[in-house]
Amino acid sequence: MCLQPSVGVSDDDAAVVRKIAGAKYDMVFVGSDTVFQLNGYFGDPIADKFPPNAYYLPELTGPRKIGLAASFDPFTAQQVEWNKLAEVAPLLHAFDVVFYRDSTALEVLRKANMPEEQMAHIPDHSAPWTSRTWFRRNSI
Repeated sequence: MCLQPSVGVSDDDAAVVRKIAGAKYDMVFVGSDTVFQLNGYFGDPIADKFPPNAYYLPELTGPRKIGLAASFDPFTAQQVEWNKLAEVAPLLHAFDVVFYRDSTALEVLRKANMPEEQMAHIPDHSAPWTSRTWFRRNSI
């Protein structure tokens, strides 16, 4: 496995996705922690802008997309979050797999109708054996 240099940081989500596409990666990992927040941190965005944002890799085709130890925290099950989930569900479905880290993320992914074969639990992103097993099982 050869890791490529970072594509850099930008407030322009489309520019970030274009840079990722231009880098010709085989796989792109998104994570960990709260990258899939639906309503920020109690209404204030912290990881990035409100979704959909670059973490959802909108419009990116080609490389496999992997969510690693992804979380939706803090998730409070407010209507605004359910509405946002409906908006980003197609972007989540475009991931080859989302390794979720908690039961809340599992619940949210199921509400987004994410296929079970595209989800796997990883208790901690520093415990890579779970992801290795999934990759072997799915020939990635």
